[in-house]
Amino acid sequence: MPQIPKETFDKLYDRYNSMVYDMANQLTSSKRHVEQILVSVFRKAHDQNIMEKTFPSPCITLIKIVLATAHAVINQGIGEPNFKLNQLKHTPLLQHLLYDHTSIETYCDERGITKEQAGKHLRAEITSLGELLSKSNVRI
Repeated sequence: MPQIPKETFDKLYDRYNSMVYDMANQLTSSKRHVEQILVSVFRKAHDQNIMEKTFPSPCITLIKIVLATAHAVINQGIGEPNFKLNQLKHTPLLQHLLYDHTSIETYCDERGITKEQAGKHLRAEITSLGELLSKSNVRI
């Protein structure tokens, strides 16, 4: 499997590390889990060579990886992840971006909102997912 060149990986990390860290931090209160998620997400991004893909965007791909990785890290040894099935019904913006392949620009245009407003909605939904995870699992 081709790997991302170091310069490209550095750009990916520099551009998205704070977003990934913030998402992970909102999904779990455990600093150990946040660090595991951060390392695992960028390792998977490297292995999948996501910078070479044009659709979905690297940002959307990273969000998917964060959600799947957070579920796996937080629920180690508790069975198969079912994060996508239940928790995302409460997050319409994430659902559009991740599963309906809607761009953030299209989402904003269709609803007559700015990217800043969409960002606020997205942060609120990620916080909501973190709360759902913490309520549904003992191991946080």
